[in-house]
Amino acid sequence: MSLLVSALAKGYFAISEEGVHASFPYAQAVLSGKLEPKAAELPKDTFERVVLDDEFDDGCEGDITISQDDEYTGRIAVMRVTGVMMHYGGMCSYGTEDYAARINEYAADESIAGLIILADTPGGQVDGIETLRLAVQSFRAQKPLLTLVNDGSMASGGVWAFIGSTEVYAANMLCMLGSVGVMATLLDIRKALEMNGIEQIIIRAPQSVDKNKDVEDALNGKKAALLAELKFICDRFLNVVTDDRADKLTSDEWKTGKMFFAEDAQRIGLIDGIKNYTEVVARMQQLIAQNQDQNKMFGNKLPKVAALKGVETITAENLEAANEEIEAFGIKGVTLCLDSEIEQLTAVEGQLTTANNTIAAHVKTIGEKDAKIAALQAKVDAKPGSEPVSPGAERDNIQPTAGTQEAELTSVEKELRQMYAMHSTN
Repeated sequence: MSLLVSALAKGYFAISEEGVHASFPYAQAVLSGKLEPKAAELPKDTFERVVLDDEFDDGCEGDITISQDDEYTGRIAVMRVTGVMMHYGGMCSYGTEDYAARINEYAADESIAGLIILADTPGGQVDGIETLRLAVQSFRAQKPLLTLVNDGSMASGGVWAFIGSTEVYAANMLCMLGSVGVMATLLDIRKALEMNGIEQIIIRAPQSVDKNKDVEDALNGKKAALLAELKFICDRFLNVVTDDRADKLTSDEWKTGKMFFAEDAQRIGLIDGIKNYTEVVARMQQLIAQNQDQNKMFGNKLPKVAALKGVETITAENLEAANEEIEAFGIKGVTLCLDSEIEQLTAVEGQLTTANNTIAAHVKTIGEKDAKIAALQAKVDAKPGSEPVSPGAERDNIQPTAGTQEAELTSVEKELRQMYAMHSTN
C-alpha cells in the first residue's frame, strides 16, 4: 500500500489523458486515506500448445498445428497486461517489474516457443517501463513476441514497453494506440491547508538549496526545471519508438502525443495490422516455425552467431566469440565486426585517399618544375660558351657573339669578354 501511495504522490507517468481522468478519483481516494485497496485475485497467464513437425518446408504453415494433447514440443505463453501499469505490484495488480520478471522466465524456459501480450493499458508510471522494454527486447532476440491491443487501447507507457515486439496488432478497427508522451501532475493543496488554518513551512538544510526546488518552483509558476526533466524523459520515449519501429514508421504524426484508431495506427507504422486473437495465434505459429527452421539450419550449429540476433548493444567480446565459432565451423573469408569499427576504417580510408591525392599533387608539381629546369638548361646550352673549349690555340679564337648586348650576357660570357679584351691588349 505504501508503495502505491508513494508512486501516486511523486512519480512521473507516461499515461493517456483518458487514463488520467479515469484513475484520478481512485488516486485521490487512496492518497486521502478514504480507500483501502483490497486483495484481488491476479490474472493468470494462459498457454497455447504448439506441435512442430521434425521436417520443415519453405512454406512452414502446413507443418504447424495447435494441439491439446499432453505431448508437445513448444508452448505459446499468453500474458495479459491490463489497466494502469505501476512499477511495483500490489494486492490488486502486477507491476512492471513483475511483467519483466515473467517475460525473462519465459525466455529462459525451453518449453516456451513464443509469447503473446494481450494489452489493454493507458500506460502508467515511468519508473520500471524501461526495464520492461528491455525484457521484451531480450525475449524477441531469442523467440517471437507478438503484442495484441486486446479490444481496447495501448497508450503511452504501454507503447513504450511493447512497441518493440516482433510485431504489433490491433484486435479491431476501434482499438486505439498512441499517446506517445510524458506528463506530470502536481496537486497544489496550499489553499486547502490555509482554509483549514494550516500553514505550511518549508525549511531546508543550508546545503540542500535545490531539494524539491523544481516542484516548489512549478507550484509558484516557474516550470522551466520540471519541463526540462519531462523533456529528457520524452526524448528517450520518442527515440525508443523510432528505434523499435525503425523503417516501419511512415509519418511523424505520433510524436505529438495523439491517439490513433487502428487503421490510422497501421497507416503511420505504429502497428503491423489488424488481427483478432485467433489470427494472432496463427501468425505466431508461422513465426515459431520460421524461428525453429532457422535454428535447425543455422542457430543450433552456430549458437553464438544466432545469439546476436536482435541484441541492441553487441560487444567486442560477443563478436570475438562469434568469429571464433565461424572459423571453427570452417567458414573462410568472413569476419563479423562492429559498426563502430567499420566507421573507423571508413574514416582511415578517407584519410588515406586524401594523403594519396596530396602526394599525387606534389608529384605533379615536381614534374612541372623538372620540365621548367630542363627548358632553362636547353636555353643555356644553346648560348655560346656553354660547351668546354680545349686549351691551346683555339682559345685565341674565342670571341663574343657580335652585337650581343651587355645585359644579355651570362656571367661566363662576361668573363670571357674581359679575358678576350686583355688578350687583345697584350
